Amino acid sequence: MPEAVPILWTKKFDRRVLTPLAVLRVQASKVKELSDGLLDAAVITTEGAGEEGKPVQTHSFEISAPALDHYTRSILTAEHDNPGAYPVSVTSWYLAHDRRNSSLDETPCAYCQNQDEFVEAIKKVLQSARLTGFLESLIAQINDAEAVTTSV
Repeated sequence: MPEAVPILWTKKFDRRVLTPLAVLRVQASKVKELSDGLLDAAVITTEGAGEEGKPVQTHSFEISAPALDHYTRSILTAEHDNPGAYPVSVTSWYLAHDRRNSSLDETPCAYCQNQDEFVEAIKKVLQSARLTGFLESLIAQINDAEAVTTSV
């Protein structure tokens, strides 16, 4: 009698997995609340061709300061195949531990195989001391501009 063919899958698939876009949108939705309305965030998605002409989606996470003439800076990008979600590449200067040791030509990148790795990479960016310092600098500039406006 022939032997049974074993199941070779590593595990049952998780139905609760989210796309990188959904994870980023949730984070963006909290920026206004966490900055008492001084900063805002958005996720801008573009579609294009990646390596070897394969279609990709790129999500740019942007922080803006409406009171500073809507100054906007992209703090990270996430790129994955289209259609698809994982693996996803996260690129951000805020992934570097020490910018002095990073080449100006290379932006640090994390290659994430799944949602857990993606969330961890985004966490590193959003909780980095460098990003916190940048955001607090924006808030300080807004506070200065408001102080000048109210004292005139």
